[in-house]
Amino acid sequence: MLQMFVLALSLYNTWNRGVFLLCKITNLLIYSLQNKYHIIGIDQSRQMLAVAKEKYPKLHVRLGEFLKIPYENQTFDVIVSTYAFHHLNEEEKRVAIAEMMRVLKKDGRIILGDLMFQNKAEEQKIRSTLSPEQIKELNGEYYSYLHLLIKEVEQYEKRVVYKRIDRFNYVVAIQ
Repeated sequence: MLQMFVLALSLYNTWNRGVFLLCKITNLLIYSLQNKYHIIGIDQSRQMLAVAKEKYPKLHVRLGEFLKIPYENQTFDVIVSTYAFHHLNEEEKRVAIAEMMRVLKKDGRIILGDLMFQNKAEEQKIRSTLSPEQIKELNGEYYSYLHLLIKEVEQYEKRVVYKRIDRFNYVVAIQ
């Protein structure tokens, strides 16, 4: 999946200020720092921010969350989130998209990597192939449906391009 994120970032080679929402120490974050991009890590956990800062002292960090990003309008060229969006319910997803659009520059890009389904029918079909343990693991999360995500993003006059990595994982670029 790292290669897909790197490709998504490299296609947008004019960016210079990006934000990682919920800044887990990921290979993508490491790649971005090593390539001298100006990165800000945002997380709602002070502990995660401390871990990130300890490991990468040059990383700028800030307390925040999807639903209230602590920056002015049109601040960022790129917004990246990995494996966090599925923790938001449908209403929170709408608020998060609006908030990301608010802080995104007009020609900016949002890149999401997460567990998703095309639609409810696909989710049910996939669930029917899983063991009880796997189903239990899926329960309690709010997986996105791509068709709803696309519909939500279209109202901001943006388009969605995505790549399916496996039966659950997608990399989505909103541009």
